[in-house]
Amino acid sequence: MSNDAANAKVILKKCVSLSKAQRWRRILITTENDKSFLLFPRILIYKLDAAVALGHFSLVKAIVEEAKAVAGFPDETFAIVREINRYGFTEQATALLLEKGDLKDDVAFVPSIRRLLKATADPELRKKLTEALDTATRGGASIAPVRSEHAFPSRVNAVPPGEVRLFHATTVSRRHIDRLNADTAAFRERIADPNNARVGEYHDVFVDCWGQIWNEDGAVIHSVGMPTPSLKRNDVTQADTAMHALSKTRGIYHFLVDRLPMFAWMHGNAAAASIPILLRSGAPSFERQLLELGGFPTTQIMEVSEPIFVRRLIRVRCGFEGLVGWQHVAPLFDRIIDTSLRLAAQHDVKLPEKIYISRALAARRQMVNEHDVHDVMRSRNIAVYQFENIPLWHQVALSHSAKTIVGPHGAGLSHLMFAPSATKIIEILPIADGTYTLRWNFSRLAQVRGQNYVAWLEEQPLPVSDRWVTTTDQFLPFLDNELAG
Repeated sequence: MSNDAANAKVILKKCVSLSKAQRWRRILITTENDKSFLLFPRILIYKLDAAVALGHFSLVKAIVEEAKAVAGFPDETFAIVREINRYGFTEQATALLLEKGDLKDDVAFVPSIRRLLKATADPELRKKLTEALDTATRGGASIAPVRSEHAFPSRVNAVPPGEVRLFHATTVSRRHIDRLNADTAAFRERIADPNNARVGEYHDVFVDCWGQIWNEDGAVIHSVGMPTPSLKRNDVTQADTAMHALSKTRGIYHFLVDRLPMFAWMHGNAAAASIPILLRSGAPSFERQLLELGGFPTTQIMEVSEPIFVRRLIRVRCGFEGLVGWQHVAPLFDRIIDTSLRLAAQHDVKLPEKIYISRALAARRQMVNEHDVHDVMRSRNIAVYQFENIPLWHQVALSHSAKTIVGPHGAGLSHLMFAPSATKIIEILPIADGTYTLRWNFSRLAQVRGQNYVAWLEEQPLPVSDRWVTTTDQFLPFLDNELAG
């Protein structure tokens, strides 16, 4: 190893250590006028995190310029683009992505563009990104699905939006509170006149186990950053009609919230009974289990491991807005609930009125003092559960039967999909710059479900730190007040 490489490795190790200790100023001092990032581009992410943590936003442009000088590390550069965008600097992220020519032929280029498009409303920026997307996908991005003869159940505004309240530890910055309140107001405006879920079809396309869609001309309609091979329909297995339920594995939250509602049009629909459901071979077992709990037979599920050709590929777009009113998707969820309650009765399990869904076994975003919080919950007759250790039907039954659900931010709270509208949801929420969109999702979901949602905010200096603490001396009076209410 050369002296330059050895020195650069030392700088990287220092940045890792300093980041864990949240010594942001020292990171900036260590990396000032240093070119180690040319050998280890990851250093720029630590530098960016430090700049944002200290409020030195003027440094972001300089970091982008440094990233443009990096060559031969596309994965690292895409990670830098993602991090810059996450902190709200979409214009700078776009400049880095589009001006580095060595990125445009990489399979990660298209998903990166889509993330940036989702993050900005600026017309000029969107024009640049859209043009780049059209070129990168060979026109596939402009291929829209045609309306299907199948239809999603008509939405009825039967469930009014739930209440959202926000409380916080004294360490939480006012900017987080203002941002989340603004996001709540904007979401309530959106769901006052929501878009309906739509059933569309792509005709004569290939689809792979990751959910990517492309045609024989090579136009990439949907990409998640994996290669799309050049194929002809006779090269692969063919299907006449199929329901797209393929995706990269992203955990139970994304399946419960983003995918399961899509099947509402198929539930109890005789015309849909013969349409195979495409699931990724080797996907987590909860995907198949939830469909089977919802009444879909095993024979209707088709596992995909290699690309297949589908003449009519059905794809549903739903999202939070498509859930507004709830009653149009309720029959599917009610079937899952009924089946789960029946299994719970057969196994004679307890279904307490107050539960806490723990994240103590999670590898990411750990609450450092969660076991202390467990003790607090038990002392208030709140049953503590680690959902990783119990069957899926038991998780559903617990979530539906509880009148109060408490838990730190994490996938376990996605089970509020199965809780009645009268349920109170108390989320212990670590918040940091760049985390607003995903961290506030359970408040949006609770609003759509008509539930009483309460958040207790704790400061997480930056998402990269991945460890946070519940300030128990402040949290306990809040909790007791909510339990008494």
